[in-house]
Formats: sequence, structure tokens, C-alpha cells
Amino acid sequence: MTRPLSDFFGKKLKVSIDEHVVARWTRKVKIHGTKHPTRGKAMKADKLFYIFELTKKRLLSFKPQPGNATLANNALKMIKELISEVKPGSVRMILDAGGCKGSVIARLSKIKNLTFLVRGKRQRNLVKQWEKVPKSEYRVYTDPGDPKKKILIADVRTKIRGCKWLVRTILLLNEKEKGKDRFYPIYTNDKVTSAYDLLVEYRSRQNHELCYRVMKHDLSLDALPKSYPLNPKVEKVQFRDKHVMLVGWIKALAFNTLGEFKESLDKKYHKMTAGTIVRKFLDRPATIKTTADEIVVKFDYFRECNALKEYCDKINQSNLEISWFKDKVLRFEFESEGEFKKRKSFLSAG
Repeated sequence: MTRPLSDFFGKKLKVSIDEHVVARWTRKVKIHGTKHPTRGKAMKADKLFYIFELTKKRLLSFKPQPGNATLANNALKMIKELISEVKPGSVRMILDAGGCKGSVIARLSKIKNLTFLVRGKRQRNLVKQWEKVPKSEYRVYTDPGDPKKKILIADVRTKIRGCKWLVRTILLLNEKEKGKDRFYPIYTNDKVTSAYDLLVEYRSRQNHELCYRVMKHDLSLDALPKSYPLNPKVEKVQFRDKHVMLVGWIKALAFNTLGEFKESLDKKYHKMTAGTIVRKFLDRPATIKTTADEIVVKFDYFRECNALKEYCDKINQSNLEISWFKDKVLRFEFESEGEFKKRKSFLSAG
């Protein structure tokens, strides 16, 4: 877990579980592989499974697995562990098509206080069922992402292999496409919420995808320790998750911390990615000096330093002691614009 368990005890929890594929380039040992989603080919890889909280847009839990691991089986294990450890009042879980497996959906339906939304796979036997849905069953709605666009949604039931009962299906129809691409199914065990509201809720999963994008490009998520031994003579290569778990967990903490930090600033900074926040506020030159009781960090002047002052004032007022630095109190100061211009003119004159 990357958050205190007490934050969720007895509360409503909305989560998304998804995988991120990390390519492995070794030729020395044989390890499991999978199809890489962006490279478009099968290759050796590891998979990182994160639980993402949709309300506050934070990562909750993490589990690394070999490349042949599936989202369906791991999501089932992770959601059971989450419920047993956190004990929330209720959980709403969203999964991509990788989590669609009849036996898993049947087992998810039996978990108390769990509501799931799973995007269905467009297999031939399922498409035949959807093709029988009459046009009169579809209702026209405004696309939640584009007010100018209209979408067709039907609320139907689908028979899935591995599940003994019919599963409620929110079926989107795209008449511009052909064959199976016309259908976009979302399975759920929610019997109360309207089809349109469930579609809007499912689309909130996109924030999890954006999280992976930010972690990959801004926090170097793919830069991980090796999960396999370097000895090519080993007969059976076992997946080693110890070091991958540590680094992947630290990067999740970094993502969460940067999210909390930017939301403590003005609203105009809330939508910025982690990399932008680091460049704008954290990767800044400063002078550090120590006294008998304090360690003072003085930032060089920069254009948007005023946005950071209120945050630093709160830290100054809390008298934060640095335990590993002889319990000295941390203080933040800022160079004024006048001091900055004077220093620059002095350096240019020299």
C-alpha cells in the first residue's frame, strides 16, 4: 500500500486496476513474454499491476509479475487483498478488456460490497448475441466527452462462457464501423445505476492510463532493476520481484507526493504533469546554510516563486525537524527580485 489504511476504512472506494508492460531486452536467459501494446509485437517483458484510486487520482497498491501474467487473475487477487486489508464500506472497480474472463467475472460477482465494470472482449460468439439486439433497444445520448456527438447505448444481457448467469451489458453501437468493431461492451453487476451514468463512470478509467504515461515519461517507470538472474546456465529462471517491487513502489509514492504537492498550490497548476511541476518548482537552484538550530534553504529568484511561498510558509510554521540532521528545524526563504537583479548585474560587471 502507498496510502495509510485508515484513509479508506468504512468508506466508499472507486478504483481501477490495470497493467503496464515493461520490455526486457536480455538474450542471456529465457523469460516470459507478452505482446507489447505500444511496440506492437511479442517480446520478453515484465508486467506491473497498479491499483489506482479514481476519486483522488492516486496509486494505492502495486504488484510486479512476469510477462505471461493476466490482468483478470491478478485483479481478482489484488481486489480481494485490498478489501481484506482496508475493509472499505463498498468498492467500485473498473477493468479494461484484459480483465474480462467469465470465471473471474463470476467470482467477482460473489464478493460482498463489490461492484465491477469490465470492458468485454468482442469474440465471435458474443458478437452474434449483440447482433440480435433490435435497433429499437438502443437509445440516443449525448457523448459525455463531446457534446456535439451522439452515441447509441443499449442495456442488454449477455451469456458469457464460464459464468452461469446472464451479465448486464452496457452496449455501445458505432454504426460507422464494420463487423465486431461496431460494438463496445461494458459488463457490470450494478443493477441500479443507469446505462449512461455507468458509461461516464467507466471513462474515468482514462486517468489511470494518463498516470502510466506520466510515470513512464516523467518518473522513468520503465527503468527498473532486473527481475531475472544474469547467469545463463540457470535451468529454470524464477521471477525475482524484490527489487522491482521496491523501485516500483517508490515511484508510486513519488507520483502521489507530486500530486498532493501540486494540489496544495493554486488551481491553475492542478492539471500539470509531474515533469512540469518538477521543472517549474522543484528543480530550482538554492543556497543551503546551517546555524546552530536551523537549516535554511534559500531559493534563487524565479518568475513564479510567489506560488510556492504559501506552501513553504506552512512548513516554516510547523517547525519541521530533520531527524537525520541533528534535529535542526527546516526553514525556507526566497531571494527577492531586487537581490536577484543586483546579483546578476554584479556578475555581469565582473
